[in-house]
Amino acid sequence: MKRSTGIIQILSLAIIALFASTGAYAAKPSAHIQQVSQAEAQAAVEQKDYKRARALYNRLLRQQPQNYPAMIELAQLEKKLGKYEKAKKHASVVLKQNRTHRQALQLLAQIAIQQQQWVEAETYFSRLIKNHPEHGHAYLGLAQAYQAQGKDEQEQTALKDYRLWRAAQ
Repeated sequence: MKRSTGIIQILSLAIIALFASTGAYAAKPSAHIQQVSQAEAQAAVEQKDYKRARALYNRLLRQQPQNYPAMIELAQLEKKLGKYEKAKKHASVVLKQNRTHRQALQLLAQIAIQQQQWVEAETYFSRLIKNHPEHGHAYLGLAQAYQAQGKDEQEQTALKDYRLWRAAQ
């Protein structure tokens, strides 16, 4: 009798654990825990502990896959480490959710320039300028993309627009 009672208790605990980790009974990480994890990841970046920062960001994004600020920070870290495809993947996810996200557009434009993907750079810088006119430095990136493609007139226009933006500051 004692043996079957012990087995029943073990099975009960196993079932409780199963329900606690899945479905409606799953524990949702609190906003405080998520903020702490993001702050930890940011601190790791500041300390140049990039391996730990990447692990913390990935853990945070597994807990909260739609934490777009953390996703952008991870994309920036990947770019810093030269992992452009990973950076582009993360920034693209954010951009898919918000087509005008300034940091995602800026990051993708910068990566395109670094990879000498001039048409892509032109597209992202143009979108950045259109949606965020206060980000006038994007005219310089746009001018660079035009220059690399031999689009001299557009390059001059972008440089003129930059000078006008600068004068208005």
